[in-house]
Amino acid sequence: MTVAAKEAVILRDILADRRGSPYPLDRLMEEPMAAIDPVIDNVWGLASVPDLSYPDARGQRPHDLNGALAYQSQVNQAALLVTR
Repeated sequence: MTVAAKEAVILRDILADRRGSPYPLDRLMEEPMAAIDPVIDNVWGLASVPDLSYPDARGQRPHDLNGALAYQSQVNQAALLVTR
């Protein structure tokens, strides 16, 4: 939800900057996507790390894949403790 909210703010700001422009929809796909990319890069990376533990999965594996998986496991366990 946080990523979606940040994306909405980026889109709002881009549309506000275009107000009064003769071509407000020109490059409307490219500009928000370029601005959103840094927002989703880390989140997407975190979400995809567990998939990379499977040998047939394609993608760039972190240099310390096992450490990243162990870290995520600990975070998940801590989150479960907080929600109980």
